[in-house]
Amino acid sequence: MAAEREILYKMKTTASIFLNTLKQVRKLKAEIDKNIELNMDNNYFVEKQTTNKDFNEVFDIKSIDEVINIVEPLIDEIMIEREKICENHEYIEDQVETGIECNMMTIYYCKFCHVTRMNE
Repeated sequence: MAAEREILYKMKTTASIFLNTLKQVRKLKAEIDKNIELNMDNNYFVEKQTTNKDFNEVFDIKSIDEVINIVEPLIDEIMIEREKICENHEYIEDQVETGIECNMMTIYYCKFCHVTRMNE
């Protein structure tokens, strides 16, 4: 089962990196669209539309959102599988900062599947 847990961990990591990248690309694309729209008069992209058109075809916000809507539930499914495959959760106590005046919060996570919970 250790190999399966490791594979699921790598799948979750890969999907999370992909999701975070998609969200960053979406944010940047929205900024680009806004900047082009605000500067429409005498804008390079109005006169030279080929590059902008090609870019918009590749980085279409609707398509990016569709992929995000597929990847988010996939990550949840992988996490559920990781939790199911773990035969015996062995929780480790850890401290994390809450961001409020250096307050710390105790969390517990399984050393095998990395599933977290708030209290023991």
